[in-house]
Formats: sequence, structure tokens, C-alpha cells
Amino acid sequence: TVGGNATTARGVDAAVTAQGGTITTARGVDSIINETSGGVITNGYAFYGDCNDATTCYGLYITAGDPDVTTDWGVYVTGEDKNYFSADVGIGTTTPAAKLHINTSDYGIIALGNNDTGGFHLTKESSDDSFNIWSGTIGSATRRLIIDSSGNVGIGIAAPTEKLEVNGNVEAVAYLYSSDRTLKKNIEPLDNALEKIMALDGVGFDWREAARAEENGHQIGLIAQDVKKIYPEIVRGEEGDMSVNYAALVAPLIESVKTLKAENDALKVAQDDTNKTVAELAEQVNTLNKLSGNLAPKASSENYIWMVLLGLLAMIAGGLTSSAIRRRA
Repeated sequence: TVGGNATTARGVDAAVTAQGGTITTARGVDSIINETSGGVITNGYAFYGDCNDATTCYGLYITAGDPDVTTDWGVYVTGEDKNYFSADVGIGTTTPAAKLHINTSDYGIIALGNNDTGGFHLTKESSDDSFNIWSGTIGSATRRLIIDSSGNVGIGIAAPTEKLEVNGNVEAVAYLYSSDRTLKKNIEPLDNALEKIMALDGVGFDWREAARAEENGHQIGLIAQDVKKIYPEIVRGEEGDMSVNYAALVAPLIESVKTLKAENDALKVAQDDTNKTVAELAEQVNTLNKLSGNLAPKASSENYIWMVLLGLLAMIAGGLTSSAIRRRA
């Protein structure tokens, strides 16, 4: 139009109608580009549209969904090496905010692989606003990973309650824990660590949940409710969903080893004192044997202590007798 108005303007308008007959292949617009007889086509565009100075411009606008059509394709591209979009692409939105923006009122899904034989699927659930990775056939797939709206990540877990929760084994070269002194306050020694460790009971067990039992097999560990009675600060969660910070038990175990070491050292000192006393008694017995001219049988080491004790008793008795005589005198 020049200086006029138009409600709808179509540069190319094509309609194919089958009335009372059959059309095997219907093409609204058919464009073929070929090089023949040595000709050269530098740039070939089967369809080229250029929009300028339009309020709303559609490079390609297709309405599909006719109930009389067995299979509807809005856009069907085959035999191409690559497809190029210079601007943002929206699926379910006319205002894409990224290079690929998928928006849906239910949940968006991206499928990777053949759905008939399984693959991976990415979904954004509308019920809880979570991001999920699934494997298997759509509709019966298994959730492998979830990131919920609070940022908690679950692997093999549908509703993680921690920043990372895993149903299964985790292998790593090392696990590091923040422990710098400048990050801590109210630092105090652990009292009665050995007694508290002795109050804990290690157990073997199987998980009640079938999936967890199959994944992990028979396990050994502690019961959270029992640990909470001794060290409540290392137990998380509420009844029915409690967990234990096993790594925190390293501290009381270290203190328990120190206690046992101190007790063992004290026993060694006592044993050394006992050995010294026995050696001194043996020397005294040897001296007595020499003074007696070896007339008496040598005392065996088993009788050392008894002989000395008898000598001491005799000395005490002699002292008491002399004291009594002096009092009578």
C-alpha cells in the first residue's frame, strides 16, 4: 500500500484444497534451487523474507493443528547440515529472554535420545518449580537429579532437605570441612569424651525403603535417636527423618584416645614402681641368704614378698614387745 491501510497483507498466499479427491503431497509454496550447466549460485534461499518498518513482523508464521490432518508439522526440516537463528528463539513464548526460551503452564521438557528406547529428559515442574533430570521413556522415566526452588540438590532423592542429598555412595579424593580458628567462637574442650563414646552402640542394619536397601545393601552405623541423647549437636532433622554428622565424632574419639593413653601411662608408671620394689625385695632376700651363710634354702622368687612381709611383721612385733617392756619398767 502507498499512503493506505491494510488489515492483513500477504506477500505470498498459497492454498491447496482437496475436495472429494486425494492429494499425496501438497505444497503451499514450492521452491527449488539447482545449479545446472556449469552455473554457480553463491547464496540460495528457498524462502527469503525481509521485514522493514512493521509493527509486528513474522519471518515465517505457520498455523497447524487441523483435526483432519494425521500429523501436523509447524516446521519440518530435513537434509540440512545446520540451522541458524541469529536472534532469541521462543517456544511457548513470544518474548524470549534467552537464545532458547521454553515457557509452558505445565512443565517444559527437553528430551535427549530416542524416547522409544529411553533417553534423558530435562523438566521444569510447575507444581514445585523444580528442575529435574530424568532417564527412560517419557511418562515412566526415573528421576535422577532434582534442584528444588530453595537450591537443594537431590541425587536419587525426590525431596532433598539439604544443599546436597544423595541416595547411594559418593566417592571423592578428599572431603574438606571448614575448620579455621578465625571462623569459630565459644571454643571449649570436650569433657568426659571416653564415657560418652562408650555410651554409643554401633549396629548393623538394613534400610526399610526398598530402593535404598537395594542401592546400599547391609550397612553398619549408629542410631540417630541414641546419638542425640549423648551428642545432640551432631544430629539433624526431626523424628522420622534424622541424620548424624559422623565426621564430628572424630573429635571425641581423639579425646578418648588421649584419655586411654594417659591411663595407660599411669599403669606403666605403677608397673615400673612395682617392678622396682620387687627387685629391691629380691636383693634383700639375696643379702639375707648370704648373711645366713647359705645354710637356709634359697628363697624362690615366688616367696620374696612373703619372706619380706614376715620379716616386717617380726620387726613390728619386736618393736611392740620392746615398747611394752619399757612401759612396765
